[in-house]
Amino acid sequence: MQKITAPKPPNCKLAIQREQPDRASKTDRADLQIIEALLASRQHDEAERLGLALLEQRPEDPEVCRAMIDISRDRRDQGELAIWLERYLALRPNALEERASLLHIKARRGRVADLSDALALVEALCQRVTFDDTAGLRVLGLLQYCRLGRAKAQSLRRLQTRVEALIQLAAPPRGPAPGLLRFFPGTVRRHAQIQQQDQTAHHLTAFLACLHLALDDLDSFSTCVADLPYAGPSSFRRLHRVRQRITQAGFPDYGSEKVIGLGLSRTGTTSLNAALGKLGYHAVHWQNPLTKAILAPSDLRLFDAFTDISAAQTYQWIYHNYPNSKFVLTTRDADSWERSVRAHYQADFGTDDLVELGNRGAHGIAGHPARRVFWHFYGRFESWQQAYRHHHQELRDFFKDKDEGRFLELVISEGQGYPELCRFLGRDLPGTAFPCTNARARANTGLLLPRPVGQAK
Repeated sequence: MQKITAPKPPNCKLAIQREQPDRASKTDRADLQIIEALLASRQHDEAERLGLALLEQRPEDPEVCRAMIDISRDRRDQGELAIWLERYLALRPNALEERASLLHIKARRGRVADLSDALALVEALCQRVTFDDTAGLRVLGLLQYCRLGRAKAQSLRRLQTRVEALIQLAAPPRGPAPGLLRFFPGTVRRHAQIQQQDQTAHHLTAFLACLHLALDDLDSFSTCVADLPYAGPSSFRRLHRVRQRITQAGFPDYGSEKVIGLGLSRTGTTSLNAALGKLGYHAVHWQNPLTKAILAPSDLRLFDAFTDISAAQTYQWIYHNYPNSKFVLTTRDADSWERSVRAHYQADFGTDDLVELGNRGAHGIAGHPARRVFWHFYGRFESWQQAYRHHHQELRDFFKDKDEGRFLELVISEGQGYPELCRFLGRDLPGTAFPCTNARARANTGLLLPRPVGQAK
């Protein structure tokens, strides 16, 4: 997409208001490009104003709804996101990726009790003539979040069977070498079709590899990834990186270096994750990016660095079983942390009440691994402050008589970053600024979002 400069808020005008009726499709696209540019510069309020104005002009345009979905996702406001997903699905009811996303949000908020919705998505995905790997990953994430028991494994295997069949259909017939095609009249278009079929088969194979990994079938995973080109999307390179580790002699290597982030949510955990990635670690945050399951001890075999509370839950086991592991506690002022974590849970789960959040998962399809993690760090305490103090005191008590070279406290909010982290890890300074990601700078716009028919207030 051509890079454009986002207009300043006072001068932001709708392209549809220009007098160019003969170029309506181009100006429609120009409006959406303006929203994309505003999002790239994190001007969420201005992007929302423009999107709502576009909706008044084109209320039945699903692409405008898609733009509003992107705005809500970038803000990480799950409540708004659910509203726009429902509106989009009213226009495109067969959009499986959006259906999976909406069901996931409702599950996290404890609103869905019937598991048949999740399984129906699997069936709909398997019955498609063409396969959308993006929708597949959304459905996979939903299955991992649901408490499906044996039905989850059955659903994953059903997806496997369908994807394997589609790969056979997508595999193009082989003819003359590409370099010779120019000598055969009419073959250029066919060559382009073959390239497209190759790309489709590769994406299906990548998704199939993720399914094998979700079922812990490492041999089948390695076989699938071996068929993928390394010089492809970044997701392919990540798959190859994991395969390389699996196929190394001595796997799993308990003597390898691991870096574990011990900070609570909203203490700079995603910034730490990005920094570790810049330092060369294969870093993951909250969930396994390939299987979409929240991080578990088995993932230590596959990656180098882990952040968020799902990684911190088993730190004592990791300390004793991975003797070269190191631990980084990101921290911040307790009062500012409480304000931030409350806003985080209010936006993502619709409430910041510890009791209500702790009860999530007893009903609906909320996944029990996520519920256990939340209960361990937050739900069993009477207040957010008590949870914060207990976590930090427990860690300091555990590490006070341990090797001091394996534990670091990092206060990113006060300007600490690469100098302290690199000295602790024995790495060279990267020469770039320490990442500052996931900052929730959300101002109340006062704009009223239209709710789909039947949406509860």
